[in-house]
Amino acid sequence: MTLLPRMLARLNQFEPIITTNMPVRSWSFHSHREQGRVAVALILVVLLFACAASNQPTNDSTNILTPPHSPFAARDLQQAADNYNRYHALMPEDLVGLKRLAHVCAMLEDASVEDGSCREAAERVVAGQGDKETRRRGEGEIGNSPAALLWAAWLEQVAVVEPEHPGVQELDSGWTFLGYDGDEDRLVRGEPTDLLLYWTGPAAASAGSEQDGWYRAGERWGQVLEGAQSLVLNGGFELGGTFFPYDIYKAGPETRQLVADVRAGQRTTVALLDNSQVYSATSFASLYIPVNPEGLYLQAGWIKSVGGNGYLGRRWAGDLAAGVRPYNYVVTSVKEGDWRHYAGVTRPLDGANRCQVWLLNWRAVGRVYFDDVLFVEIGVPGK
Repeated sequence: MTLLPRMLARLNQFEPIITTNMPVRSWSFHSHREQGRVAVALILVVLLFACAASNQPTNDSTNILTPPHSPFAARDLQQAADNYNRYHALMPEDLVGLKRLAHVCAMLEDASVEDGSCREAAERVVAGQGDKETRRRGEGEIGNSPAALLWAAWLEQVAVVEPEHPGVQELDSGWTFLGYDGDEDRLVRGEPTDLLLYWTGPAAASAGSEQDGWYRAGERWGQVLEGAQSLVLNGGFELGGTFFPYDIYKAGPETRQLVADVRAGQRTTVALLDNSQVYSATSFASLYIPVNPEGLYLQAGWIKSVGGNGYLGRRWAGDLAAGVRPYNYVVTSVKEGDWRHYAGVTRPLDGANRCQVWLLNWRAVGRVYFDDVLFVEIGVPGK
């Protein structure tokens, strides 16, 4: 979840091969986030118009300090700290936002600038700590370095918090993907945004360096991916379905539709696969996406099934070995239920240099809906 910008996927005779099935756990905190988004956005509109556009925080807060230690840079940093602090007061669970706030405050301290917004944010974090002794120690640390206190609070939360979008999956390397936080609205619009991914790994292993966005937090690792972008164009279907022109089952065109629906209280355009007795297997298949053969990819999406049988996955292409099944899945056999979020990570098959995102309704008479489909390259832990 980001800051100020939030203001405002002949085969029908073969069963798809199951490689990963990751049902998403229900999480009341996620529901709280969804319900609070509209109210927060309205409040932040006021903050947006209170600031000059040149003073708004960007995804890369290091761009603010140019040149370092100049009065103009300090002023811009203080404005950024004020914006981030106000946002944190409204959305303290947004850990991407808290990290940015801590980073800006650290830059101010490096420039020997004391800032009231940083101190206010640190005091709020300390006040929210339940243990009296912890609060007492924190109050003593605020005067030394609000940024250090905010940074410590960020690491403490990364170590224990439930990801906004869970998706537990273990890799062959021993690393386990736990889920991620991020602004999916920006991703599906093709805009860059920051992601926070959660991992656990072998006890003595290092996921990577802080310079590359890896941070040890207790028994976990947090991976901060700055400026992430989805490789699926218009995964929210608001601009039509031109990125998903194919149907691998060649069913009738009436089975593939874009329709209006309500998800998390918001009206949205979604993809619908409407199976019948005549066409019991249908699909939306994307244009091919070039992939890094050595890369790791996050795939996610929302699915609702009304008597259908939903699959979210991908088909790999390139110089694949003979006999290798070229497709695998994030989730399979979503048969009944309201909107649910599914997420997983995947590495390209050996020899693959491109992939096609698949949204399937397979061997069923009923409907399956899809929305906010993502495919993002991420860093490989331990590499």
